[in-house]
Amino acid sequence: MTPTGPLGPIGPLGAAMSSSTAAAAGARPGPARTDEASRPAALDRPLGAGASSGPPELPFAQVLSDVFGEADALQHRASDAVDDLLSGRSDDVHRVVLDMERANLGLRLAVEVRNRALEAYQEIMRMQL
Repeated sequence: MTPTGPLGPIGPLGAAMSSSTAAAAGARPGPARTDEASRPAALDRPLGAGASSGPPELPFAQVLSDVFGEADALQHRASDAVDDLLSGRSDDVHRVVLDMERANLGLRLAVEVRNRALEAYQEIMRMQL
């Protein structure tokens, strides 16, 4: 189950951004409030009960797809918030600014992931056999 924040669902990218936003605002780092429904099932198992020592591994293509999909969703959400503000359906400027900043951070993260993946590919291509 995807955790939710005050403005909607928070994915892996949103969770990272919300903790960095909270740290920048002077809040104590760490997860916000949690309830039983948003707890991962792995926390309910004993350590030796067939659970791996780390997080479940996803294929690299899936990780990239998730990062870029989340960045795209943040861009659409920010665009919708601006449209709502300009059309008069909303008057919450604070929410619009937050959505725009989340979209900006998501785009910067996606670009950095792309740059790192491209650098790794180029390094592999430079290797001599």
